[in-house]
Amino acid sequence: MAEKTTIEWTEATWNPITGCSIASPGCKNCYAMVLAGTRLQHHPSRAGLTKMSAAGPVWTGATRLNVEWLAQPQQWRRPRQIFVCAHGDLFAESVPEHWIDQVFAVMREAPWHTYQVLTKRARRMREYLSGGGRFEMIDQAARELEKQALIRLLDDPLDQWPLPHVWCGVSAEDQARSDDRLPDLKVTPAARRFVSSEPLLE
Repeated sequence: MAEKTTIEWTEATWNPITGCSIASPGCKNCYAMVLAGTRLQHHPSRAGLTKMSAAGPVWTGATRLNVEWLAQPQQWRRPRQIFVCAHGDLFAESVPEHWIDQVFAVMREAPWHTYQVLTKRARRMREYLSGGGRFEMIDQAARELEKQALIRLLDDPLDQWPLPHVWCGVSAEDQARSDDRLPDLKVTPAARRFVSSEPLLE
């Protein structure tokens, strides 16, 4: 969605999926939730994803696949670090697995970038990436997207798992959330694992 960003630990953002739900206390500081309920509330990618509360916009739990943005990484020829789903959570409860397959299919077909996947749903991420036959499902999703003329397949696609250019991370806003999420992250199949901790933990 944005070839440039002010987020200090990445270079671009890509939002094939938008929307989320409240997972833990750290969600009250979610900038994406505020944007979706204010400045972007009428944008087709955000409309209906939040509701107004006394404290401001709150995620409804609904999520949206933005098909028109799926191929963006292939259109960005200069290699860069890309924050995936900066305005949502790829592993939110309402995101179907076949949407996740499509996102991973695009990442497989544009391997000149480094992708940073950050979630509060560490267990679901671990289960998804550890699932038997996952690479085959992603391969099938890639072929279906090519048939729909949404992406181009590489002549020599990557056959490595986990994908070597996809980093997987969890956000943890306090010690309790760290204790809950990090054990799942530690055993998640990933080329690189990382933690976003705000504020700093005990």
